[in-house]
Order: sequence, then C-alpha cells, then structure tokens
Amino acid sequence: MASITITSPTSSSDWERGSTHNITWTKSLGGLEEFDSIDLKLYRNGTSGGDYLSLITSINSESINSYSWTIPTTLSADTDYYIEAKMRYEEDMP
Repeated sequence: MASITITSPTSSSDWERGSTHNITWTKSLGGLEEFDSIDLKLYRNGTSGGDYLSLITSINSESINSYSWTIPTTLSADTDYYIEAKMRYEEDMP
C-alpha cells in the first residue's frame, strides 16, 4: 500500500508566523508506480482528525519531496497545528 509521511515539521517544531520553512516528506509507493499529485493540508486541534483549515499546495510531481512554505501571518499563534500529506490519483480528482 502506498503511503506518505511528513518528516518536517515535527511535533516539536516551533515556526513563527511570517517565516518560511521547508515541509518535507518521504513516500513509499508499495507497488504503485505513479500518482497524480500530493496535497499538503493544514489542520488544527490535534494530530489526526482535527479541523481542516486550508490547502497549502498541490504538487504535481513524483520527484519532489519538499515545499517551501511561508506561514501566513493571519494564523493564530498556537501549538496545535499539523500538516497532512495525501497522494491523489486521477480517480480522486473532481
């Protein structure tokens, strides 16, 4: 089974609003040869099943493993944000 894991930020990361950082990930295709894109989504309130806030970006390349993100200054200063990465396949797209 294919999977993708965020490697940065970690739960101990402390990123300031307005600063720029790399979101990085690893992926294991588990027998699947390709996918169409990776969606990076921002959530709040927990590490799984939290409140969806926004799509950070959708990346349309299998060879990219990082994204440089400037944290919006409009976000509240808090510690309970997390980023989720999801592989998308053509059949998942609207």
